[in-house]
Amino acid sequence: MKSICKLYLIVFSLIYSQYASSGWSSYGEVTSVTSHNGLHLLHTTIQDSTCDGRGKFWWPTDDTDAKDMLSISLAALMSGKRVRLVHDNQNLQCRLGNQFNMATHIEIVHD
Repeated sequence: MKSICKLYLIVFSLIYSQYASSGWSSYGEVTSVTSHNGLHLLHTTIQDSTCDGRGKFWWPTDDTDAKDMLSISLAALMSGKRVRLVHDNQNLQCRLGNQFNMATHIEIVHD
C-alpha cells in the first residue's frame, strides 16, 4: 500500500511540475496583430516579461488552434477587450530578436 501511495505521489508531482512552469499572463489589451512568414504575432499591453520584450507573443500558423487564437486576437483588437495568454516561463521559445515568446492559449474577457 505504501508503494502505491509513493508511486501516486511521484506521478502527481511529475504531472504538476509540467503545468507549474506554464501559466496565464496578466491581462492586457491587444495593440496589434500581424501574420508573417508562418507566424502570428501579437503585441499587447501585458506587462509580463516574456523573452526580452514585454507583452509580445507568437504562435505558428500551422498550430491546431492557430485560427482560433487569431480570431480571438482580432476580436479583442477590434472591441478593445482585454486578453491573457498562456506561455511557458521556464522553457521560453523566443523569436524575432528574442522579443516574442510563444503562446499556447488565449482568453478574451468582457469587463
